[in-house]
Amino acid sequence: MAYPREREADVVLRDGSTVHVRPVRAEDAVAVHAFFQGLSPESIALRFFSGFPNLDMAVRWATEVDYERRYGLVATSGGGGTEGSGIVAHAGWERQPDRPDRAEVAFAIADAMQGNGLGTILLGQLAEAAAEAAPVLTIRSRKAVDRRTLVGGFAAADGTPRSCSIFATCSA
Repeated sequence: MAYPREREADVVLRDGSTVHVRPVRAEDAVAVHAFFQGLSPESIALRFFSGFPNLDMAVRWATEVDYERRYGLVATSGGGGTEGSGIVAHAGWERQPDRPDRAEVAFAIADAMQGNGLGTILLGQLAEAAAEAAPVLTIRSRKAVDRRTLVGGFAAADGTPRSCSIFATCSA
């Protein structure tokens, strides 16, 4: 699948700041690596379930996408959204090989950007992209956080009610 340029957008966050959200590209690998390295120890542990993740593997997962089986977004601040300009968030999903109607989702948001609605925006855009590529009925997050916000995002992502378990596995 070709790069989905139509998915690029400038979005306004709760605090009034603006970020550019766009699909990730392989050329973003260096900037995504720097972004992951800049996360606080708490954010690293919540995203990777480890204080010492294999960042090279994580960057490959985050940037080697085909936009159908694996999809990712970056949010940038400054630099007009050009490659490597101030990545402040990454979010992505990957379909399960044996269950293509299910996808695992992961988020990392710069500490300074947390609490401004960026995760909710990224979740909505991930859900839209999944629906366009091929229907994903279940999206699962293993992120060890208070899931009330995440579950609320799933319910609001496309406006339809969803049933959600405590593990944030949401089904239509």
